[in-house]
Amino acid sequence: MPADPPPRLTYLAAPYRHPSETIQDARLEVVSRVAASLTDIDRRVFCPLTYAQALLDHGFGRKDDRWWYEYDIGWLPHCDELMILMLPGWAESEGVRIEIEAAKKLDVRISYLEMPDKFTDLTPAQSTELRSRLML
Repeated sequence: MPADPPPRLTYLAAPYRHPSETIQDARLEVVSRVAASLTDIDRRVFCPLTYAQALLDHGFGRKDDRWWYEYDIGWLPHCDELMILMLPGWAESEGVRIEIEAAKKLDVRISYLEMPDKFTDLTPAQSTELRSRLML
């Protein structure tokens, strides 16, 4: 009997860098919530922003942007899909642009996901507040 194919892996990308720390924090929170929601429905998700923040929170020494881009892109060959979370600023994001270019070179499928109107684990007021933090 043939072995089961390996599970599909989705690379979830979103913009992060912004002059406003409030917007950066909101972007990280939203993409992490979306990654959790996708995982809840049995998608296998690698979210470099969520993963990097966990490393930084646990003592990993900061590296420069180039290091992070190379590290993150190193995961793409293992992924079946690059999913872009279309937060405000995604189309102008250098990081997202680099991820899209790398996915195209690797022939990794690219999909686009709109930002949720609300988040299932937040009240409507909390969802509205989080969305408004992205628009400062």
